Amino acid sequence: MASRRESLENALRVLEEKSPQFRNPDYQPNPTEEEAYRQYLTIKEQASDAAVGEAFELFRGKREKDLNEADHILRSMGLAQVPKTDQASSADLGTLRRRNAPTPSRNSDPEVAKRRALVRSNPGLSASEMCEIFDRERVPPPSKYVMAGFKSWLQAYKDSNYKSKIQILVSKDRRNG
Repeated sequence: MASRRESLENALRVLEEKSPQFRNPDYQPNPTEEEAYRQYLTIKEQASDAAVGEAFELFRGKREKDLNEADHILRSMGLAQVPKTDQASSADLGTLRRRNAPTPSRNSDPEVAKRRALVRSNPGLSASEMCEIFDRERVPPPSKYVMAGFKSWLQAYKDSNYKSKIQILVSKDRRNG
């Protein structure tokens, strides 16, 4: 029987086969595709959540085989390595996910990891300068920004309702990096 993660990943593959344009980070859905695209993004996030949950469950099993599998799952998503010790405890789990850290689904997104790496490598730049770098490096804006009609980071930053949100996001990336 397939796990929840496998079922979600299969659903994601089917959607990507039917609508390969959904995989493109610059994709802007037309009005007839908006609902299908929203469902695609939801399933993608649920699949990430399920993968992280599965990895943590394997970690809790503390068996070497399971630890290796959990480590593989987390590494494939760009997350921290699982401690390889027979005395792995719940305290060790805290090193994987700090308190007040972003949710696992955000940690698993390679575009978020790319954005955070750019922020860490440019510590002295302002949020607006970071937006220019995000656009130049083709880091897509968050899906909520895209759904609000923004096609670039700089475009969203110029909107007074999103400027402070982006400043906070960059600040958190610096702090949690």
